[in-house]
Formats: sequence, structure tokens, C-alpha cells
Amino acid sequence: DLHSFPTRRSSDLHIGERVPQLACRGQSSTGRLPFHPSPGRVLPGRCISIEDGSLDSIPGSHVICRVLLEQGARVIFGYPGGAIMPFYHALPEYPDLRHVLVRHEQSAAHAADGWARATGMPGVCVATSGPGATNLVTGLATAMMDGVPLVAITGQVPRSVMGRDAFQETDIVGIALPITKHCVLVEEAEQLAPALRQAFAVAREGRPGPVLVDIPKDLQNERMAYQPPSPERRKAPPFPDEPQFALAARQIGRAHV
Repeated sequence: DLHSFPTRRSSDLHIGERVPQLACRGQSSTGRLPFHPSPGRVLPGRCISIEDGSLDSIPGSHVICRVLLEQGARVIFGYPGGAIMPFYHALPEYPDLRHVLVRHEQSAAHAADGWARATGMPGVCVATSGPGATNLVTGLATAMMDGVPLVAITGQVPRSVMGRDAFQETDIVGIALPITKHCVLVEEAEQLAPALRQAFAVAREGRPGPVLVDIPKDLQNERMAYQPPSPERRKAPPFPDEPQFALAARQIGRAHV
């Protein structure tokens, strides 16, 4: 009951077709895809859980999975593509992360939006670089206008070819900046886990909204140390006292006169 994630559109991949590399530990050595994934199907994983966390060197793709688990994400919505494939290859090893395969990246953003509205937890959507990332824009704008906590994770071309008009290279951070609370391009290994943790914090705090984290493909493959989060939490903003409430009410009342 193992699942591989195609590097091409799922409509182009057929049952029994050979895939270029194994998607997770324990897969048959034939490298054959056991079934044709259907849109919206929940894809289970296996092998590693969050309790397994250690300071051993692991790929960035595994760091992403572990931070998602530590932040309480249990269901994510996405569509695979070239620049995000290292994450998808790691995903089956984390059984507590349920992935819903959508037919189009815009559906992933809207599904994550709906999940956040229904549960109160930040929704998570995943897409590849270029057209995959730009397809998230409408869903990000919706979440921004309606104050919905959402974390979008996008793959980006390797750092060595960024700025050289590489295949499917798009400045998604620049595009999404006006319609998100925060956008970040992760450029160094030590920034990956903190950037993802900050994304969830910003999405939740104050008026909720969407945050986008852009992660280059080579960084997802780079090995790095995973440091579990410290028990210290962000300090909550001070709660206004009664006189401040009364002052705000009077000012609002005068504003409507």
C-alpha cells in the first residue's frame, strides 16, 4: 500500500509504469507505481513520526515534514511538480501527514482555506515553482481578504540557476507580496526550520492571513541538522484593560457621527 508521486501530470502516468527512483523505504525493487492516484485521494505515508526527531543530519525535505508535524499540521493539500519533488519523496515516510492530491494548484489553496475555516488551524497547501506557484494566487488573495490562516509552501528552482531565467523560474515572492501577510525565500539551510515556524506564527497571530515560504529544490536535498523547537513560546500581546476598551468605544462612536 505504498504510493509514488509522479514528476509529470498524473494524467500522463499509467498503472505499472516504471518510475525513476524509489519514493520511500521498503518499496518494491521493481520501482513500479502500484496504482494511478486519483484527484482528492488521501495519500498515506509510513516509517517516521515526529517522536523520531533527532539532531542527526537529514535532508531539508524531511525538515519540512517535521516542522509541519510539530506545528500541528495533519492534512495538507497539494500537487507535485519538479521543484517540490524532494518534499514529495520524503512525505510517504511521515504517516501523521495526510496529503490530499488535487487536480489543480488553485484547488489546493482553496481547500487549505476551507480546512482553516472549518478547524481554526492554519491550512497548508503545496505547489511547485513557476505555474504551480502562480496558480495559488487566487486562493492566497481570498485568504488575505477574509483573514484566514494559511501557509503555502512552494518549490523553487535550484539556487545555482536562480535569476538566470531557468525553466519554470518565477518570482513568486514578488508576486504574492501584496496578497500575503508575509513572504520569504529560504536561501540557507539554517533558515529553513525557523522560516517555516515563523510562517505558522505569523499566519495565526493578530488578524490571521496567508504566508508563503519559497524553498529552492537543492535546499530540499541538502542535509542539515534538525533542532526541535524550544519550549519557549512567543509572548502574547498584552490584553487591553477596561479604560482602553472604553476609550476605543468612545472613539468608534464619534467616528460614526
